[in-house]
Amino acid sequence: MNTRSLTFLALLAVSAAASANEQIDIPSIAQQTGLTERQVRMALGAPSAFAEYRTSYAFATDKVRRALGTEKFREAVAAMKAAQQSAGTQRSSGTP
Repeated sequence: MNTRSLTFLALLAVSAAASANEQIDIPSIAQQTGLTERQVRMALGAPSAFAEYRTSYAFATDKVRRALGTEKFREAVAAMKAAQQSAGTQRSSGTP
């Protein structure tokens, strides 16, 4: 793969992460549900990174799903995963 292709793929990943972050308004969802921003991130993202996962993941996920509706919840989870994967790709490539 040449440099131009790699640059294009990197820019594509960054733009996908940026658009994913724009779609998820964590503070707004937290305010809407009465959860903390941390709990919302846990419900939408990688739950195992949170110490309270075992005791509050199901509660937080259910509350966010009820507030957003099933379809919007799925979209938010997908957007959060895309943002996390993009962030992981950026870290592994040495991009800040």
